[in-house]
Amino acid sequence: MTTETIVNWKNVSLGYRESVVLSDVNLPVKKGSIVAVVGANGSGKSTLLKSVLDSSLLLSGEVLKGAGLKAIGYVPQRHALKAHFPLKVLDVVLMGTYHRCTMAGSPSKKEINSSREALDRTGMLDKEHLFYRDLSGGQQQRVLIARALAVSSPLMFLDEPCSGMDLPSENEILELLQKLNSEELSVVMVTHSLKIASIAAEVAIIHNGTLVFGEVSEMLSFENISKLYDIPASKLKRESIFYV
Repeated sequence: MTTETIVNWKNVSLGYRESVVLSDVNLPVKKGSIVAVVGANGSGKSTLLKSVLDSSLLLSGEVLKGAGLKAIGYVPQRHALKAHFPLKVLDVVLMGTYHRCTMAGSPSKKEINSSREALDRTGMLDKEHLFYRDLSGGQQQRVLIARALAVSSPLMFLDEPCSGMDLPSENEILELLQKLNSEELSVVMVTHSLKIASIAAEVAIIHNGTLVFGEVSEMLSFENISKLYDIPASKLKRESIFYV
């Protein structure tokens, strides 16, 4: 894996007006890596991702983007796209191309083809004419990942990519992310699940307004999790799947 970074938070403090959410954040994301950002609800995980595009969240420090990084594919939590809207699958994915469309707003044949290619990469091309609302949770997530791929960015952010899924669907999404990563897509995902985080090469743990970052084997050790969250290591070792 290259040591070149695609995005890098350097000595960053984040917050809203005078309210500090995270302080002294240092998080380099290498090109071609999977990085998981782990923390409890409300800990600042989503704020960290948003800070790359919203400079108003930056109280101090800087967020550096790698050369050529003009856009970022973003996969929100599924409830952010109202499932009752009568949108076809292809329409949802085309949203990822809007920044390249003309003022008329109509997608070109090129954008339609790139959207179909994104659906093909996520195994959803045969569902392009179905309504998004009629899909299962796992299928909807694949469509949202395809929409992020249609942005044509080397970097994808995902917010709780497996939230509300059963175990088979969760495993399918994690396998898809690993496949896309093998195709040179850099991935940063926020999650409260340490099991989901375990597919990453490096993990950032947010706790009490600070961020600790390191290799997955170090960060997700029972001893480290026990220390960070004040949970007895013996209790953690009894759980095959654990959350924070």
